[in-house]
Amino acid sequence: MAFFDSTFLENERAELLAKMSKFQCKIDSNGEWITCREKSRKVIGNYIVVTIIFENAQETDFTITEFRVLDKNDEIIAQQELSVKINATQTVLINLKVSYQEV
Repeated sequence: MAFFDSTFLENERAELLAKMSKFQCKIDSNGEWITCREKSRKVIGNYIVVTIIFENAQETDFTITEFRVLDKNDEIIAQQELSVKINATQTVLINLKVSYQEV
């Protein structure tokens, strides 16, 4: 038997999703944070799912070194270091899937 009420958890997932305002990638060439274009967002079961597109406006090869999520006040909600090499013609599709459930 679960400790938290399922309606409470559903509301918490929706609230967290609503707080996510901006998605950014940091590129290595100049350390600049570039805002990605959000394609979709939804809650599916116990998951918060956001699909984001990072278009290569640099038109050059580079590496994405970090990804972060900001709220409406531009405060960092989440941040992750990574290393994704991008060539001059690539567009990156990021599928952010966050599990939010009682364990």
